[in-house]
Amino acid sequence: MRLCSVIDKDAKDETRSDYLHLAACIGYVEGIVDGISEEVAYAHAMTEKEPPSPFCLPEEAENGQLIRIVLKYIGNHPEEAHKRTAFLISLAMKDAFPCTTHITKKQ
Repeated sequence: MRLCSVIDKDAKDETRSDYLHLAACIGYVEGIVDGISEEVAYAHAMTEKEPPSPFCLPEEAENGQLIRIVLKYIGNHPEEAHKRTAFLISLAMKDAFPCTTHITKKQ
């Protein structure tokens, strides 16, 4: 949360350190989301069955939106904040983008 919370900081007040924190946050969140999506695709390729996906991102989803979703999820579920960040990202995406209502983002 410390790295990602700078996303809503006013750009004129942003320091070099804030910029680096945000870049790390974007890379981490995008990496987890892409990694989960690729694992689902790999499982499908290896088994020729459609495995369940924990979430389905709309094509228009942007990194800033994803980060805000994760921050909101953790803020709304402080009892889970001690869990691994990758797991929390997955839960946040599942909560925001269940597969029953969205088209999967193409990777």
